[in-house]
Amino acid sequence: MYEEITFTNGDDYFQAVKDAISSAKNFIHIESYIFDQDSLGLDILELLVKAKERGVRVQLLLDGVGSSAWSFADAQRWRGLGVELKFFHALPWQRRPSTVWKLLTLKRIALGFFKLNRRNHRKICIIDNNTIFVSSMNISERHLPSVRGNQAWKDVSVMIRGGNLESFLTMARDAWNFSQEHYGYRWRKISRQKKAEHSELIRNIRQAKSKIWITNPYFIPDLHLTRQLCAAAWRGVDVKILLPGFSDVIGAKFAMESYYNALLTFGIKVYEYKPTLLHAKVLIIDNWVSMGSYNLDYRSIFYNLETNATLVLQSNIEKAQDQFIMDIQSSRKIELAEWTQRSWMHRLLEKFFLSFQGWL
Repeated sequence: MYEEITFTNGDDYFQAVKDAISSAKNFIHIESYIFDQDSLGLDILELLVKAKERGVRVQLLLDGVGSSAWSFADAQRWRGLGVELKFFHALPWQRRPSTVWKLLTLKRIALGFFKLNRRNHRKICIIDNNTIFVSSMNISERHLPSVRGNQAWKDVSVMIRGGNLESFLTMARDAWNFSQEHYGYRWRKISRQKKAEHSELIRNIRQAKSKIWITNPYFIPDLHLTRQLCAAAWRGVDVKILLPGFSDVIGAKFAMESYYNALLTFGIKVYEYKPTLLHAKVLIIDNWVSMGSYNLDYRSIFYNLETNATLVLQSNIEKAQDQFIMDIQSSRKIELAEWTQRSWMHRLLEKFFLSFQGWL
């Protein structure tokens, strides 16, 4: 039986994740770009240890840069309690101290810089190979209204149980094996997957008939994607883009704003969300809805491991569309006449930060 539940509240989402971990019987696999060792993170770690004690295999895959606060000693503590824990492209202090000297060769240093820009940005939790949580939320208190009040970040997530999850399971196995000390299989396979994902997005935009509604916190697309969005608006598709009114990455905000003039000129409607920090990533193209960790920036398109899920249930598709309409009502619409009046310093900062688009 297929089940699909969407979440727009961090407390509700993480309670569902905790409940699923507590009821797991055979297998748990978690990937999180950021895993803070705050009250939420520690609660989840304790639940993972309890799952291991009742015979469940537990895999925890953290990104080295996103979870840079973690040390080798931190990881060893939880490994000692039965959690299989790995870092995707670990930083030096996340490695066994006796092996760090091996990183000091010229080849290893060059490879390290190559890896630095290729991150695991996913936020997923797989339970018993029949349930998956796909989210824009990292494991961090910043997403919890119960902790941050109305300053909690705005995110969205989905839980899928049943149906064909094989593509998600294969993706998780590949990421886990890729993170082994011997470097696993090469990046070429992931690159092919990313090209396929981007091609699917472009194809959906080209085939759009009525609407393209985008919610994204880091909108710094490549030229091809930008042109396709402008072309869609030009042929009469309702293209709306909801972006953050303020960002946790100041350079990314300026880089995003460098696109406004072209977007507005082609009739694309741009909104900035005001109530709190917008971190949700949702794509609505006609009756197709996708949500997860995928940003529309160079990092997600070309470099990072990402996971999105496509909604199946019509009730959830309509719920996502209704949520978008409510969100733009809480946002400021950017007008072209007003935008062209911004200062020369603002324009200069846009161009400056856009030059770092591959790293933001």
